[in-house]
Amino acid sequence: MNEKRQVSRRQFLHLSALTAGSLALAACGAAGGGETAPAAEAPAPATEAPATSGSAAPAQGSSRYGEAPMLQELVNAGQLPPVEERLPVSPLVVPVVEEIGQYGGDWRRVWLGPSDAYGIWRLRHEKLLSWSPDSSHVIANVAESWEINDDATEFTIHLREGIRWSDGEPFTADDMMFWYEAQLNEELTPVKHTRMMLGDEFGKMEKVDDHTIKISFSRPYGLFELQLASEFEPFLPKHYMSQFFIDYADPDELQAKVEEAGYETWFQLFQARNEWLNNPELPVLSPWVVKSEPTAALFKMERNPYYWKIDEAGNQLPYIDTVTHELLQDRELINLKAVAGEIDMQSRHLAVKDMPLYMENREKGDYRVLQWSSTAGTAYCLQFNQDWEGDEFLASLIQNPDFRKAISVAINREEMNQVVWLGTGIPRQRTLLPESRGYRQEWADYYAQYDPDLANQMLDELGLTERDSDGFRLRPDGTGPITITVSQFGDIVEPSEMVKNYLADVGLKMVIDNQERSVHYEKLAANELAVVAYQTSEDVYPLFLVYPWWVMPYGTAARIGPASGLWYQSGGTQGKEPQGDLRKVIDLYEQAKAAPTDEERFELAMQIYELNMENLWIVGCVTATLVPVIVKNNFRNVPEQHLHGTINGSPNNANPWTWFFKQS
Repeated sequence: MNEKRQVSRRQFLHLSALTAGSLALAACGAAGGGETAPAAEAPAPATEAPATSGSAAPAQGSSRYGEAPMLQELVNAGQLPPVEERLPVSPLVVPVVEEIGQYGGDWRRVWLGPSDAYGIWRLRHEKLLSWSPDSSHVIANVAESWEINDDATEFTIHLREGIRWSDGEPFTADDMMFWYEAQLNEELTPVKHTRMMLGDEFGKMEKVDDHTIKISFSRPYGLFELQLASEFEPFLPKHYMSQFFIDYADPDELQAKVEEAGYETWFQLFQARNEWLNNPELPVLSPWVVKSEPTAALFKMERNPYYWKIDEAGNQLPYIDTVTHELLQDRELINLKAVAGEIDMQSRHLAVKDMPLYMENREKGDYRVLQWSSTAGTAYCLQFNQDWEGDEFLASLIQNPDFRKAISVAINREEMNQVVWLGTGIPRQRTLLPESRGYRQEWADYYAQYDPDLANQMLDELGLTERDSDGFRLRPDGTGPITITVSQFGDIVEPSEMVKNYLADVGLKMVIDNQERSVHYEKLAANELAVVAYQTSEDVYPLFLVYPWWVMPYGTAARIGPASGLWYQSGGTQGKEPQGDLRKVIDLYEQAKAAPTDEERFELAMQIYELNMENLWIVGCVTATLVPVIVKNNFRNVPEQHLHGTINGSPNNANPWTWFFKQS
């Protein structure tokens, strides 16, 4: 490696942590934390056999890189540049799990429509850095290398030279600077991207040269290195999006485009044209590009001819030609499609409770069932909105930790585990997973015992002693029973029905409000939901620090305080200023973000969890440690074991561009 500067002790420790992934990093030709690796040598062309019938082998004598037959045809017809001109100087070399793949095929999946787009996004998003397959550290991606100064106030990003957008235009530092300009425009972006925020400071981005960017902060931001790999794409295709930006476009031409598209302002048009799902014309860096409307019965994506990753034999990725999502209106149809063998690979919307069904139909459907590990601290929980103001009396209960603890001990977690998760889960509170650094058994056990007598005693001590003829506790004003509305979406009806019965046993009436996903999030952002049944994720250190939705009011989708979350993300200009421990966890989180060392960051992270456990803003029930994954038998290079999470972008960090259909 060519050292750019002396490595500090902190960076030495960081580099030591990368040892497990050193082979992958060497193949990628990049290293993080202060060093730059030389570009990987271009692989020699395959000479054993010519590229035939879709096999992924470079054509003899024509190029050192292989490409898909569908692209070779376009090259031969003069409609596409040769593959070596479409790849960067140092393509990202991606190791395969089983074998060098074969080109071709249509990957069949299912989805529930545009509100379910996050599942597709996780297949195609590209960040500057990426999480390693085991989620233990970050590795190079769009950025070929990066450096951090000693006090973690400056981050220098070296982009992979020669990457092109999906329309063939060069990707450079100007695309990052254009994103930064868009962030600074108050009309377009009144709320700045959270990952570039440190307290009330928005980071400074500067262009060093065509392929180098420096991002700096006035004080340490040690967590920023991990942020660069986590749902953060600080770049936009300037050559395309500038036509919709007021600072670049001709005012009259822009206004004409605004009116033609039916919008009122330029920034509404800009935002609409910057949506990958709804605008197939938007250039992207993804392995597949959108080719249809999201409302179509079959939502199709097609390989990106300018994708910038190759396998170890020098074949341009992805192997698979197209990815098609069939639109289903009913969640129950997903299982029917799966067991009929009409899904090639998918984990989204598959449930542990349906494992017997999946297993019984393996031979008939010609698929295998993998069981990936999950980062989810709980597969089902109740999240209590500390900002809710819909009913003064009920709000006072929801914001009372003793009321939440009483509800917690009223729940029979072991029975839920056996009935819903077939005994495969772990009855416990929502907290760090046992595999995580910092795990404490006392947190998992905190008010997690099934004790309806204690629950009744605690509710009586809260003064909720009067009951109606059905045994439900009455409101103090005598207007009826204490009724808790629990809002939810998705396939969690069964556990909610069980919790409803447990609460009835201690005199609390629960109403289940099933909502459509987009409606749910709209109501959540409007602070209209008192209690939400859902799950959590990223209960693993350090992943939860870069996805802290479950431990603090991080934004309007933070169910423990969406109005406080808006206050946090807007820098205090909107929403509701949090008080007490809810404010303390925000302050601790800001300190953890800034901490220049992992030791300091870890200590602050544990204080955040301590406050979460003391308050029980989230009452966890069962941790489901396994995620079912259905994979057709001829669909290969999918890892048998994988850590399935949110912030690691799973299955993105399992390299779906290397998956393929084995044809012989």
